[in-house]
Amino acid sequence: MASPRRRTLGGQAHIQTPSRLSRLDAALVLLAAATLTGFPFARFLGVEGALLLLVLSVVGWRRRVRALMNLGLFGALLVGSASFDRFMNLWPLPAFVAALGLLLANRQSISGDLSFLRPGIVDRKAHFLIVASAVVAGLALIAWFALAKPDYAAVRATLFPPVPTYALLLGVVAFSAVNGALEELAYRGVLLDALDAALGAGVAPVVIQALAFGALHVGGFPRGAAGVGLAAVYGIMMGIVRRQTRGLLVPWLAHILVDVVIGTILIASR
Repeated sequence: MASPRRRTLGGQAHIQTPSRLSRLDAALVLLAAATLTGFPFARFLGVEGALLLLVLSVVGWRRRVRALMNLGLFGALLVGSASFDRFMNLWPLPAFVAALGLLLANRQSISGDLSFLRPGIVDRKAHFLIVASAVVAGLALIAWFALAKPDYAAVRATLFPPVPTYALLLGVVAFSAVNGALEELAYRGVLLDALDAALGAGVAPVVIQALAFGALHVGGFPRGAAGVGLAAVYGIMMGIVRRQTRGLLVPWLAHILVDVVIGTILIASR
């Protein structure tokens, strides 16, 4: 029986989405999403959260629910590795471990089980979305930094070695490419794919993944409530871009530009 029609956000009906899950499986996906979302606020529960996500992944495997299996596995590896020690807690190392584990687990059928990895459509509209989203997010970040005047001296001292500015900028671009790929894979890929299966390709999956993305940035740039709010709004933007282009390439490119803006702000404010 066909799923009921739902409101769409940013052209969601244009992409192929997983079959709707049963109520039980949908509830388990939402539990996994909630655990992943809450982890940045309660890292002392990291081990317990990782175990819960691992159990959910096994349940998804036993019940042959691809979305739950992948989300649980990715989340367990991310939360578990971030809780392992202080070094592994450095972002984006936990996301790299989670992505590697997910790819290895699906190496026999990546095209089917990880279909969200497709590049999508890159046309004039996509080019506009890349530039527009980067400009809007970049201006918001610059305005926040100018108004809030946050103290990131400790962050700069940790992240930026005493090398020429051009070397720092090259490092920022390289980091932005890796970080953008991993965060888009996690939130506009694994999480959004699972939420689509649980709730259908409506407004709710885009909003939920954006809230989870915002939670990730509670200790980032910007940090605190401002960081969560701005990142959540940006997560909605990237969710819409992913819907419009039917893939992760364009959100990734837009994400790189925004991360480069963040790195440039930090370098310029030394």
